[in-house]
Amino acid sequence: MSRIFLLQHDPVAAERLCEIVLRTSGLKLAGMARTLAQARPMLQHGTSDLLISDLRLADGRPTTLTDELRGPGRRGRPLLLVAARSFEDPQLMYALRHGADGYVMHGDSRAATAGVIKLVLGGGSPMSAELARQVKAHFAASAAGSGRAVVEYQSPAQLTPHEKALLSLLAEGEAIHEIARALRVTTQQIDVRVRNIYRKMQHELRAASLSLVTI
Repeated sequence: MSRIFLLQHDPVAAERLCEIVLRTSGLKLAGMARTLAQARPMLQHGTSDLLISDLRLADGRPTTLTDELRGPGRRGRPLLLVAARSFEDPQLMYALRHGADGYVMHGDSRAATAGVIKLVLGGGSPMSAELARQVKAHFAASAAGSGRAVVEYQSPAQLTPHEKALLSLLAEGEAIHEIARALRVTTQQIDVRVRNIYRKMQHELRAASLSLVTI
């Protein structure tokens, strides 16, 4: 049974997510809060597997809380899903770059939201075509700025050829099962590769932070 903690400022969104968790097999509601200050003592004992948080909270960003619980840049529990209203919201990319494991959209159906929760708990991550285009542009700008095109694949923060192909297909709006067929892998492998792409964005940011500290 996976334990889900809801950190939602909007009571309507909180009630909807609560209902989804309670009605989804294999999920258990571990607690609810509206602010980081309320959530912090409730999460200190490691009793939650997944935190579903608003992108915007009255007292800070959700990634600061997961950094406190997991350690900056570390993987582990609780996993973090951020709830967004638009793929164009810059806070969504910020959260994904700073440690979020995925996202849910407030306008998605209950079934779709439950599916994303289980996907992330299982080691995968979602990525829409809109978001894939933003991620693709991010890595293209990063590669251009580094000036290291010849050795880019030697860096753990750079995409492999397979990951670039996956990102391009996602950006074109191809369905996951079609991408899996084209790349000759399973849909589960696609989901895990998407998570790895997010992790590479996060690794890149941590590496840049460490460089600044050592200068």
